[in-house]
Amino acid sequence: MRDNFTQLYVHYVWATWDRLPLITPDIQEAMRLLLENVII
Repeated sequence: MRDNFTQLYVHYVWATWDRLPLITPDIQEAMRLLLENVII
């Protein structure tokens, strides 16, 4: 009997309106950590 196995990859692309640089380097790391904790 075969085992079922599913692997799913999701790639998110974040953008702001008209590609405005609203995510500055000083908050970029904090946002990355927050998103990792929410997703995982």
